[in-house]
Amino acid sequence: MRTLAHIAAIILLIPQVLAATAFALLDHLTSGHTLGSFFENGFELLAVLFSWRGLVLLLAFVLLIVAGFSAKSRPWAAGIVVVIAIISAVVLVMHVGGPPSIEGWLFFVPGVIALALELWAIYAGRASMISSLAPR
Repeated sequence: MRTLAHIAAIILLIPQVLAATAFALLDHLTSGHTLGSFFENGFELLAVLFSWRGLVLLLAFVLLIVAGFSAKSRPWAAGIVVVIAIISAVVLVMHVGGPPSIEGWLFFVPGVIALALELWAIYAGRASMISSLAPR
């Protein structure tokens, strides 16, 4: 059940992470304030994504999913997903600027559900680990 919660949390978090990544990349692309630096930053970004660094990023994502299937590594994987959820929410709030409307807050609902699922997986995993260590 905790494995399913981990996979569901990752799936629920994908739109929020993609939006935060898009805002961060757009901020990076437009940081030079000229058309030449825009293209230079764009080509630099494409070089990063289509080099070995993009492959490492994809491999890390697959490893994060696979880590949820092991009882030993699930709390670490859940902790990483919690950190990613918090960071992506902070990036989105910083780039939106000002208090968002109710529609803006509704965008964060899947991320909050993912955060709750992962915190439950961490808590349930720790509780079962502690109870298995107790003397009988």
